[in-house]
Amino acid sequence: MSRISWFHRLTPPPEAPIEAVRYEVYDPPLVIERTRSLPTPTRKLVDLPDRRAYRSLSRAGVMLSAVGLPVQELLAPEIERDPYRVGLYCAFDAGPQNYEACRDLLEVEEGFAARFKKMNHPKRYLSQLVNLPAAQLGIFLGLRGPINVYAHSTRAAAHALDQAELDLATGIVEHALVCSAFSLEDPMLTLRIHRREGKGRVISEGAVALLLDAGGEAVDWPARLSELPERDEHGGIAEPLLALVESLPLTADATLRDPSRPGGRNTDSTSRANLKK
Repeated sequence: MSRISWFHRLTPPPEAPIEAVRYEVYDPPLVIERTRSLPTPTRKLVDLPDRRAYRSLSRAGVMLSAVGLPVQELLAPEIERDPYRVGLYCAFDAGPQNYEACRDLLEVEEGFAARFKKMNHPKRYLSQLVNLPAAQLGIFLGLRGPINVYAHSTRAAAHALDQAELDLATGIVEHALVCSAFSLEDPMLTLRIHRREGKGRVISEGAVALLLDAGGEAVDWPARLSELPERDEHGGIAEPLLALVESLPLTADATLRDPSRPGGRNTDSTSRANLKK
């Protein structure tokens, strides 16, 4: 039993070009022809409460904080009252692997351990962990409730929504922040989508967070996601949530678009007051 009370998403602005992305880690280089990326450098996507976190988060991890942190003002009274009653449910891929190091290590015959350690510093390792971005966002927000991360390539968003629905219905939490983010930084993830979706759709960076509150009617989220119309762009693991937000029955003044913000970011957010009953 849940209802969407708030969402925030981050997508490339309409004027962002559709262009090829080239991954030099392969020989010959891997080229994916139709992609769209956020024109903003990673560290300018959001001002993190702890700037040291930039070193341990992938680009997608920073994007996750960019869409999740704006809920802080809305949730602050609830978190202060009981931080254990707010949960976080995240659909997320593992961070980018160190393909450059893998390629170089193929030629190492002696001193492999020392070379491996030199090329894979601890912060690089942390950026590859699938659960770290959600945990970091939970720390930033001051959450003490459940933090669940789902990494299935096509069903992660459905798993996140389904678990959030269950926890809301059984009273484990009163509010559930469901979020996801996808970037073009890992060639394997981009290639996986390209092969699965074919050459027709644009593979696009994107991130989204939505807040579910207890109440209302029970929702079969996997079924609802399966009924959503297909978008022209594909946002990777975040695509089901991006499509869900795009389908919400908003009032005429609900969406706040501001492509002119620093770096050309395109953000949308709304609250329950703007959702049609």
